[in-house]
Parts: sequence; structure tokens; C-alpha cells
Amino acid sequence: MKLNGSCVIRRIGRNTIGFYIRYGQVVKIIRLNPTAEFVFRLLEKGCSRQEIVLQLVKAYNIDTARAEEDIDVFIEALKKHNMLAN
Repeated sequence: MKLNGSCVIRRIGRNTIGFYIRYGQVVKIIRLNPTAEFVFRLLEKGCSRQEIVLQLVKAYNIDTARAEEDIDVFIEALKKHNMLAN
């Protein structure tokens, strides 16, 4: 799984912002919490859903079912905004 090539994230002060750019224009701007930034970074590396789930379990000491549910909700939101590559 990978972010759309038009998605970038930047740290601005203490905030992390995700930008979706199309035709040279910023189409979407989202502010990322630390967990969302963590997942975005894994998506930038092309990690699979299962790899992301395992990393969430390890980093945040949560159970697998919770991590799977959270990542599925996050991925659906990214798909809705065309932020994932096909």
C-alpha cells in the first residue's frame, strides 16, 4: 500500500500537515495527529496493511484487533480523499 504520489507531509512548527496536490494546486489539507503521522510514514515506505498493523501494535502497545480496526478506518478515509495509490 502506498500514498498517492501527489501526497506529501510536512512538519510545520509542532504540527504535521498532509497535503494532496493535483495539477499544481493544493486540493486537500489535513492535520495529522502523531499516530496518523506514524501511519503516513509507513505508507510512504510502501508498507502493507499487515505491516502497519504490526507496527501499531508494537509502537502503541495495543491489541491486534484494535490496530486492524483503526487502520481500516484510516485507510478508508485516505481512499475517500484519493490519497492512496491504486
